[in-house]
Amino acid sequence: MREGGGLVVLHAGVSLSAHDRLFEMIGARFTGHPPYQPPAFEPVSGEAGERHPIVQDIAPFESEDEPYRYAFAEGAELAAILEYRLEGASYPAAWVRRVEAGRVVCLMPGHNANSLAHPQVRRLIRASCLWAAGRGEAALPE
Repeated sequence: MREGGGLVVLHAGVSLSAHDRLFEMIGARFTGHPPYQPPAFEPVSGEAGERHPIVQDIAPFESEDEPYRYAFAEGAELAAILEYRLEGASYPAAWVRRVEAGRVVCLMPGHNANSLAHPQVRRLIRASCLWAAGRGEAALPE
């Protein structure tokens, strides 16, 4: 991270945050989830309607997954880029943060082959990897 590396944390990878240094890097810990189900995912837009480069080409979608819940690190500067709606409430499903010169992306979608086969989830993972590698500031080609 000090030298500009990138980290993409996919679904259960957030369990790495059990280690204090990785908790600081990821910015949150897993606290649990309701039963496996298809939450509705939607990219987060800023006040002016802009989206982070990772989600600029992501359409709202539903995909069966474990809807993770998190406890965020106090003072962690992170930006939610994807939310999921479940039972009338919204929860963060993906966020980005800068750690030193590096980039971190944490993605909740990706529990199993079914969720990983969803076209929007695949696009999300690809865009996250490119952004974490410092290659995803503009629209991404197919």
